[in-house]
Amino acid sequence: MERLSNLISKQVLSLDEGQCIGYVINACLDLERNELSGLLICDEDAELVKFLDLKNMLYNNDFIVIKSVDMLSFGENILSDNPIGKTIVSEKGVVLGVVKDVEIVNKKISKLITSNNEISPKNIINLQGNYLIFSEKNRKKRKENYFSKIKKNNLQKVEILENKKIQDKSEIIPFKSTISLQKLIGRLTTSDIYGFNNELIIRKNQIITDKIIKTAKKHNKINYLMFNSK
Repeated sequence: MERLSNLISKQVLSLDEGQCIGYVINACLDLERNELSGLLICDEDAELVKFLDLKNMLYNNDFIVIKSVDMLSFGENILSDNPIGKTIVSEKGVVLGVVKDVEIVNKKISKLITSNNEISPKNIINLQGNYLIFSEKNRKKRKENYFSKIKKNNLQKVEILENKKIQDKSEIIPFKSTISLQKLIGRLTTSDIYGFNNELIIRKNQIITDKIIKTAKKHNKINYLMFNSK
């Protein structure tokens, strides 16, 4: 059993190169098939996002181990479908909680852990926007997503497994290098920015420094830094 949050920020070790080639910034989930399909890896040196198909992962312990950097492919436009941080709402408009983590067993998604309970992912009908919509009735066809394959929906029943409170974690959003990070230095933040486990990265109206950028990268909050600074 693995928690998705435990994968985030884990370093990736290449055997052929004998070095750490980056760290995990997000996971690619297929909630239609209830499986983990791959990982998005940040190459710190090149400031690029790359994709690691789970078929190319050799081991997952203190490091994620792969044979070589050739196992990674271009990942800038790959949609992760990571549900962490999204609000779960029933078709009747009832809020069931915010997804805080995902439990994975043998690469299969076993449950979504929310702020209120643990929920089976089998009945999710829509991943668009900031909300997960699911129903006790039949699924509807999901809209086509141009950054991923068109998926087919099955008709499933909502299953709430058990009530269980967990520790809050920040929403995880994949980092994409859209501007030069050096241009962020000297800007002022327009809001407080928090990382994993609600660790404060920088307060509102503080100046962004190179140290702050490095911290934000570790917490996968570069996008927040870009859009909440002036």
